[in-house]
Amino acid sequence: MKQSFDDILNDCLERLARGEHIQGCLDLYPNHVQELAPLLRVAKATIAAASAAAPDELFKSRALYRLMAASSEQTRPRRRLPSWTPALARPMALIAIVILLIGGATTGMVAASANSVPGEPLYTVKRTKEGMEMRMARSDISRAQIQTQMAHNRMQEIRRLMLKKEIDKAEALTPVVRGHLRKAATFAGVSMTPQRNKGHLRPIPFQPMPSKHLIGIDNLRQRMQQDVKTQRGAMKDALRQVPPQYRSSLESLVGQSLEEYDTLLKSLTERDPSLQPVK
Repeated sequence: MKQSFDDILNDCLERLARGEHIQGCLDLYPNHVQELAPLLRVAKATIAAASAAAPDELFKSRALYRLMAASSEQTRPRRRLPSWTPALARPMALIAIVILLIGGATTGMVAASANSVPGEPLYTVKRTKEGMEMRMARSDISRAQIQTQMAHNRMQEIRRLMLKKEIDKAEALTPVVRGHLRKAATFAGVSMTPQRNKGHLRPIPFQPMPSKHLIGIDNLRQRMQQDVKTQRGAMKDALRQVPPQYRSSLESLVGQSLEEYDTLLKSLTERDPSLQPVK
């Protein structure tokens, strides 16, 4: 039975994780050398970085980024796997698992990146982790939840950047927040655009949703309600510490982001009643 490239890549990654050499894997699959070689070289470099006794954080973050970029480039022309495909069947998922199983160094690096902001070495790791989570999500409601978490992360970064007086970087992140929230709406199956001639938002008339998806939407709405409340208080405190000459423009931009939160919340709350659970 002919093996798919995904299966071959998974096998090679498992071999590298066990300490085998790249050439040994290429010898096993001579017909796939051109596709395998660049991916395996980056994977090997990432494994070496994660295994180092005193790893340099910037080097590791760049290695992790290269691994993501190389895998994305190699797999782009291939057929997109359905969302229900088990995560372990996906090369990106296995690459992530290989990295995380190398040892505590990488896990510590990912944890340390949580508070990073644009311009800092570990910020690449933070965004790469988010990208991995999106790639490994197995349902649209999970993707919506991840996008709202990414919006939360960007809002925290805006607050930290304001406190550091890095105003330009803070301003640059505000449209990114809105982008995350709009993607979340798409994955959740609701619209963030007011319906014409109506005074309130209405969801896009999708087909009936499974009960599990509707429960996920309710959970998402409840979490967002708490998040918005927290964000408003944190942003209000941060804006007080911003230099006066920047305060007005930042208040406007932050206000726009919070309005996007309100819009998504309203859209999740006012779902079209025709969207009933599927029996």
